[in-house]
Amino acid sequence: MKLLVENKKINFLYNIHEKFEAGLVLYGDEVKSIKNNSVDIKDAYIKILDSELFAINLKISKYKKSNINTIKHALNRNIKILLTQKEIKKLQNFLDQKKYTCVVSKILLKNNLLKTEIVIVSGKKKFDKKEDLKNRDIKKDIQRKYKLHI
Repeated sequence: MKLLVENKKINFLYNIHEKFEAGLVLYGDEVKSIKNNSVDIKDAYIKILDSELFAINLKISKYKKSNINTIKHALNRNIKILLTQKEIKKLQNFLDQKKYTCVVSKILLKNNLLKTEIVIVSGKKKFDKKEDLKNRDIKKDIQRKYKLHI
């Protein structure tokens, strides 16, 4: 499994409650563009439309070497996410509650297939973020002291 793109701010901004690994419905030049890391997932979130999942604001830039005549899609289109009905219902139960949202956290290459990791999250308060920063600094200090004494 190879990590292609990751949204690193998710752990800082949100509390993660559940993770799902899902497939993506893409065109050929979109796949090549993602493999070249020409994708932006910072603002990407998941929406359920007619019992199907779609990634909104998943920005895949145009593949530079693609033929102009073969491009049949818009650059900011909604990308279909593939999950089982059981997982979609579980996701729907979370999203029916107002405090949860679903975002795209990673895009992976697994067995030559592009997969996405979507997570159900709830927002952190300001004091939670400060606590996380404080804990991270403490861990770094401990690692530095441990490294110096060895």
